[in-house]
Amino acid sequence: MSPEEYEHFDGRVECWEASSQTANVLREPTGFQHEYSSRRLVVLVHAIGVIRGAAIASAGTVDIVQRDADGRRELVLRADEAIYLRPERDRPAGLYVEVGCDPLPDVVLEVDFSTDVRRSRQGRTSKLDD
Repeated sequence: MSPEEYEHFDGRVECWEASSQTANVLREPTGFQHEYSSRRLVVLVHAIGVIRGAAIASAGTVDIVQRDADGRRELVLRADEAIYLRPERDRPAGLYVEVGCDPLPDVVLEVDFSTDVRRSRQGRTSKLDD
């Protein structure tokens, strides 16, 4: 597959490592497994909240942003799930969570098996680095 074909390919890509005889998924479209994984966390968190007798808020997909040197918002990451253990006190007021201004989530989940390792974001190597 040429680099151009690879760039435009939307299917599953695996890399075979001969020395360890393992296959690594490099790219897989977001789908059932991705969404199912993050929803399992929500169910678990709800059960924990019931047992402890206190609300726990699941905020779903949340953009976490910060300000650059010029004061413009830049995306740090888009979490698949953000959990607040004390939602009555620690819930951000806006459409996103701003580092240094809003309370950060207590738990942030990023389902990584669907990460497209070919794409770097804002000079970072990959989501794993974030």
